[in-house]
Amino acid sequence: MQAQLRKTAPPSFPYFTEEHELIRQTVKRFCQEEIAPHAAEWDSKGEFPRDLFRKAGGLGLFGIRIDPKWGGSGLDWWVHGGVHRSHAALRER
Repeated sequence: MQAQLRKTAPPSFPYFTEEHELIRQTVKRFCQEEIAPHAAEWDSKGEFPRDLFRKAGGLGLFGIRIDPKWGGSGLDWWVHGGVHRSHAALRER
């Protein structure tokens, strides 16, 4: 049944564009360089540095789906999903 569904069901998502991939790679690199090396220490101390929020904000990682007139990036759901997938990749290491 599952194989039959794969043959007949159209893809439910478009392919990522170059922009999507660039954003995904940026987030992945940010997480690997800025978060992963310190995550265990921050967890044990129960802290999360404010400066990290500023860095993430500088990359446009907040307000991805918010209209630019309200200060967001105005990007699509695929970017939103890609960002969260890149965050999750840290846990898979």
